[in-house]
Amino acid sequence: MTTYENLYFFCLFKGIPTKQVEDTINSNLKKFTLETCRNVPAAGLSGGQKRKLQLAIALMGNSQLVLLDEPTSGMDPTARRETWKIIKDSMKGRLIILTTHYMDEAEYLADRVALISQGELKCAGSPLFLKNKFGTGYIL
Repeated sequence: MTTYENLYFFCLFKGIPTKQVEDTINSNLKKFTLETCRNVPAAGLSGGQKRKLQLAIALMGNSQLVLLDEPTSGMDPTARRETWKIIKDSMKGRLIILTTHYMDEAEYLADRVALISQGELKCAGSPLFLKNKFGTGYIL
């Protein structure tokens, strides 16, 4: 399926009214800078473009809970920052839970951060609390 077809399918799947489907697709293509990929099969997208498409699908509609697993993995630094802004702008009225290996990403996006090692919770708190408590590093 193309990028457009993926977005169209998930618009219908998520219950977006038919009258709003085209506007939703076009706004997501623009927001995630995927306009040039509109008719490209998803399998032909780069890793970063695939992440953007996955994120557009996840944030589409009015889901109150969104789970994101390493949403900026495979993106260049500029695309990562742009994606952080999109995620941050999408947080109102939602609970977004995300996993990441990037502490700067967690610090920018999260109200609360939990560090997990080998399936065990090591510490949790606000980014400021963790910085004050552990300074520049926490050894796992």
